[in-house]
Amino acid sequence: GNIERSKTTMKAVMPVILEHGHVYFQGHAWLTLAKCSLCEAENDEERQDRNKILSRALSELQRSAVAFEKIRDTSPLREVYYLTAQVCNTIPGHGDMKIKAARSFVELDKSKASSIKPTWHDAISDIWG
Repeated sequence: GNIERSKTTMKAVMPVILEHGHVYFQGHAWLTLAKCSLCEAENDEERQDRNKILSRALSELQRSAVAFEKIRDTSPLREVYYLTAQVCNTIPGHGDMKIKAARSFVELDKSKASSIKPTWHDAISDIWG
């Protein structure tokens, strides 16, 4: 139903996005397509088809990561790395890729936590305990 329609729409617009769109939009387009594939895999009952769909999602996630790495957009990259690690955990023989994605996710998570500046709300919390 909706997954197939979304996937069909994304596949129809991908050539235009990839040819004319900013890298940011290309990354989000690949990420959206990967999410469609993940939903499709979740609904697939046959194991062999499911692994094929997950492999396609992994390829789409890798393309998304390349785009976001080019512009150093860490917020969607965290999501891409997280999803990549989860997919690699499901597909046999992708342990090294899972570890790399998980480490990248943790690294971005740590850098995000250390770069967060205190806000007014934090200052008030410190005063009032």
